[in-house]
Amino acid sequence: MLSIIVPVFNAKAYLPMCLDSLVNQTLENIEILCVNDCSTDNSLSILQKYAKKDKRIVIINLQKNGGASAARNAGFIHAKGNYIGFVDSDDRIDLNFFETLYNVAEKTKAEIVKGGLKNASIDSDVFYDISLNSKIKMHKAYFTSQFYSAIYKVSFLNKNKFKFKMGVAPIEDQVFLLEVIAAAKNIELVDNVFYYYLNNSSSIISTLTIEKQNSWLKGLSFCLAFLNRRILQNKIDRNFYKIRYREYFNEMLSLLTRINSAQQKKKIAKRVYKYFNLCKNKTFCVQTSLLKFLQTKTINEFLELFKNSTGYADCIFPEIKINSNILKNKKLYIFGTGRYSIKAVEQIKEKSWILEGFLDSNSNINKFLGYKVFRPKEIVKNKKRDFFVIISSRAYALEMHTYLEQAGLVRDKDFFSLV
Repeated sequence: MLSIIVPVFNAKAYLPMCLDSLVNQTLENIEILCVNDCSTDNSLSILQKYAKKDKRIVIINLQKNGGASAARNAGFIHAKGNYIGFVDSDDRIDLNFFETLYNVAEKTKAEIVKGGLKNASIDSDVFYDISLNSKIKMHKAYFTSQFYSAIYKVSFLNKNKFKFKMGVAPIEDQVFLLEVIAAAKNIELVDNVFYYYLNNSSSIISTLTIEKQNSWLKGLSFCLAFLNRRILQNKIDRNFYKIRYREYFNEMLSLLTRINSAQQKKKIAKRVYKYFNLCKNKTFCVQTSLLKFLQTKTINEFLELFKNSTGYADCIFPEIKINSNILKNKKLYIFGTGRYSIKAVEQIKEKSWILEGFLDSNSNINKFLGYKVFRPKEIVKNKKRDFFVIISSRAYALEMHTYLEQAGLVRDKDFFSLV
């Protein structure tokens, strides 16, 4: 049996779509635990209407609004299945989603079986595949989010006493997954069924209260402390530590630029310095330019660097230093299509270099800032070597650097690296 937990809070606009995708699942042996988190719209009426038609729907009413983590934990207490899945009330899934994952779970006895994920903004009906599966195949540490696109073995969760932590929004899913993935020994991936995630453009990130800032910082601090404990206990390998530590540490840096309060900035900066000093190998923690700064400057000097910045990229994206003679008769590409790429473009224009386009492995991205986007292998495997690549990503700089070196490219001759 499979238990499906659906936290519900004021979801009347999307709840019917969500429930339709659940009650029509090809896997019939399911229970749908809908946790009403004190909704003030008519979400409860919608749940009751569906429950009358389908006895597999169980409504759990919370007495106090506690947020998604509290709702999921409440559903978990009532779950009777040997596997458990999670669906948010404004999302939907393929009708054979849970049957496909459950059959794989029963066959392999896996602790976790993850499907694909497609994403669309709340004002669009065009979904793009953003599954992490291809990266997870390289290392399980890349399973950092998208927890709802998987099912979990209940005995595994119970044995390790895994629950969603309270007071760490908006990254409660990352905190949950970090503990779960670190402990998991058998994760199966399925690429042909999808969870459809509706991305609300009015993100929590854009309206961060002091309370949310503190809970986010608390969550990131928990993750970094967890990694430091586990590496000392030899319970995670060095690649797991490296991949996860860099991401959480840089997210903490990013948080620093999203707030205005000087007091809050100093509080976060102190955590930045704390976890920079606790890091077991600082060279992968941040890019070289900021690495040297953190090693030699005080917290106040560090904050001065961020004082007038409009974004994290303003602070740490280094000057692109290339001998212009190298670029003669070569096409120039930027590796990455994120916000740091914008800074790279600005520098290229200032230097009057000609940009040919961008490199990105996401096949759904065909244009960025008006330039054509190529798949990396299309360009890198060109034996003529009539190109030069500028790495612009912060989070994946090390992976990009390694990829280019493995392709036989030489740093500073064929590419500019942030590592």
